[in-house]
Amino acid sequence: MIASGAFAPFNYHINLGGGDRTGSAFWKWGAIGEVPVSKTLTLVSEIAGEDAAGAKPDHSALVGARFQPTESGIVFDMAVRCGLAGAATDWAVTFGLTTSF
Repeated sequence: MIASGAFAPFNYHINLGGGDRTGSAFWKWGAIGEVPVSKTLTLVSEIAGEDAAGAKPDHSALVGARFQPTESGIVFDMAVRCGLAGAATDWAVTFGLTTSF
């Protein structure tokens, strides 16, 4: 389930899901915020996690940015993720490229 909304200029997204992996129930959750700082640059943040029966929690926080050149269908993104609990990776860096067609 995903719910989104806005408190202009701030946008937010709340994610919640779960299931059963071979007899082990799990929950995935996240809260994401984004705020444009210019026509081409948006700052983003996220706190997210997975909690599974019998496993260490996997919780992390992310801070990053998206850059979309003016009148372009291409979006570049980068972020730094920090583990907060249990099984989460201590630190990670991500880079991405999205194109619309």
